[in-house]
Amino acid sequence: MAGPESNETQVFPREEVEAVFHEFRRRGEEDHDWEAWADMFTEDALYEEHYLGTFHGRAQIKDFITSTMKDYSASSFWLEWYLIDGNRISMYLWNNWADPAGKGQRFGFPNTTFLEYAGDGKFSYQEDVYNMKECERVMSDWFAAGGKL
Repeated sequence: MAGPESNETQVFPREEVEAVFHEFRRRGEEDHDWEAWADMFTEDALYEEHYLGTFHGRAQIKDFITSTMKDYSASSFWLEWYLIDGNRISMYLWNNWADPAGKGQRFGFPNTTFLEYAGDGKFSYQEDVYNMKECERVMSDWFAAGGKL
């Protein structure tokens, strides 16, 4: 993982890291409250989204995520697994869109996310890794099946 080099030696209790991680997921994946989700980053956080850009600071992260996700309110996220190692979290989830024809066809692609917890309920780093060609294929199939933003 590329991620920032941590100069801090404090490792937060696993219970704290996990509780904040679940709140982070609730705000974004469950509630689609992307402003509240972005508020869980430190003022100087770094967010690396390999295809859409690198964002420095909570304000840039908030601008990016709210403008990007406003068109994807029909999406859902399935967490396949996560791992907590000290202040770092890795998770593997699926980005999904409901079948617009209602025939049970699945439209989704996987994403691996890395987070660095910085304490006080905030993350200092996020990196999203996925196959853009697979994302484009899934979205193209979804639109062909009648999906609309």
